[in-house]
Amino acid sequence: MTKKETLILMSYIYNIRNQAECELRQLQSNIRYSRVDVVDCSELASAITRAETVHEITENILILLNLAEDEQP
Repeated sequence: MTKKETLILMSYIYNIRNQAECELRQLQSNIRYSRVDVVDCSELASAITRAETVHEITENILILLNLAEDEQP
């Protein structure tokens, strides 16, 4: 993988992780400051699942391509 391809992949991963986290923060904020209903809870649960899934999949991609940072014990 070239440096340019690696940079593009890392930018993509950063952007999709950031988007998922921003959506999650927005929904959490909406619940905090408004009257909560079942739909709000369902949307929040879906957003949490999406954010966790995005993080897990992108982490696995980085590991498979040997681009993941070494984890400290």
